[in-house]
Amino acid sequence: MTSRARTALSVGLGLAIYFGCGYSIAQIPPFFPTEAELEKGLTKTATSGIVACFNVAVVSFNILLNFIARPSRNLSFLVWGAIITSVGISGLGVLGAAPGGWYYGCLCALCEVTIGVGSTMIWCNGLPWLTSLAPSYSGRLISLANSASGVGSILGPIIGSALFGVGGYMYPFLFAGAIVCLAGVTSLIILPTLENRPKLQPDMQIAPEFATERDELLLSPRRTSNDNSLKPSVRQFLSIKGVWAISLLALMGSLPLGFQNATLAPFLVETFNVSGSKIGWFFTARIAMYAASSQFVGLAVDTGYAAHVLFCCSNGTLVLCFLLAAPKYFPVLEQEVYFAILLICYGVILSGTIVPCYLILQRIAVKNGFRFSESNLKLVVGIWTNLTLAVGRILGQILFAGLLYPHFGFYTMCLSGNALRCLLNNIQLIHEHLRCIPIDEINQQVNVD
Repeated sequence: MTSRARTALSVGLGLAIYFGCGYSIAQIPPFFPTEAELEKGLTKTATSGIVACFNVAVVSFNILLNFIARPSRNLSFLVWGAIITSVGISGLGVLGAAPGGWYYGCLCALCEVTIGVGSTMIWCNGLPWLTSLAPSYSGRLISLANSASGVGSILGPIIGSALFGVGGYMYPFLFAGAIVCLAGVTSLIILPTLENRPKLQPDMQIAPEFATERDELLLSPRRTSNDNSLKPSVRQFLSIKGVWAISLLALMGSLPLGFQNATLAPFLVETFNVSGSKIGWFFTARIAMYAASSQFVGLAVDTGYAAHVLFCCSNGTLVLCFLLAAPKYFPVLEQEVYFAILLICYGVILSGTIVPCYLILQRIAVKNGFRFSESNLKLVVGIWTNLTLAVGRILGQILFAGLLYPHFGFYTMCLSGNALRCLLNNIQLIHEHLRCIPIDEINQQVNVD
């Protein structure tokens, strides 16, 4: 087998894991909140807390990864993360046969923690391993991973809704567990045999004055690597001010996603009396556009427009938040089709607020003299980005969905939460833009005018 064939097979198996991960996690928002609240008698606050356990586990395990993760362990963490995820998602389905009560809630929380640990291993360690297969195509490989997860998330609610109609709550989760387990076990058997392949080398004949953001990463000088400890890399990475600016954007970008995952399904049931088999289609509308637009976002990022995409999508969310709250003041808009259209728009915006963050953070680190290897940088960026997104989802699920949503309702929380997010985003973006422009460049622009 040629080196290109081995690389293609490795990429394909890696994308299969991301597909299974997206498919599995997509079963939770349409079915679990409704099952927990309407069938098991849990309160909205308790349900939001259980769903938030996923992100609590993500945050906790991300911190632990700083001590145990190594670039040489990326592949092992990826495949075992898939297997761990399959155990958690299957357990959540089996609990559908259990009676309600505090023990039911505790076991569901344990399953959410298990899924969180598995998905953290997939996203934090999988992306650095995947981009190492073909370094010159890092942006597109990241987009492919997001698209594979998005396609899984699209098919998840559709197939899950059909299985729900056939056999009830348990079937979608058990089928999802089987898919991700199959991807993980297959990769565990095949991928280690492909590890000693030669990597596709990037084209190093790019003139620096014509280099894109991706090319600047590839043209940067090689740095020393210490595979025995990731802590020095983490300390230097977090000492860079620009990292915290982009991290705030990513955190605020994932906040409404966490809120919607915990509240959208019960809201649709209460407002439109939507059946369990139909709820999945609403989530599909959002995820379909996320998967489709991720490829265009990845292309824009590779050609040097990452910051522009992030800025435009942040402003797009400001418009969307007013449209989500509009039915409160214009009842004629309270229609199922209206919310489906808004969710489609949100899918596009979501891809533009998440996908660019990875390469933007890498570029910031390189520009500020990151001293360690590219493999260390990719692993640190993967861990930190996943941690930041998880914190935003936790705030959306616990603060906005768990504590404030029962008192203020869906419309008010959409308006206030998204408006706050966009306000902070734009303040931070304007601040960073002005801070990063050199004084001589500003003077040159003034002289030209």
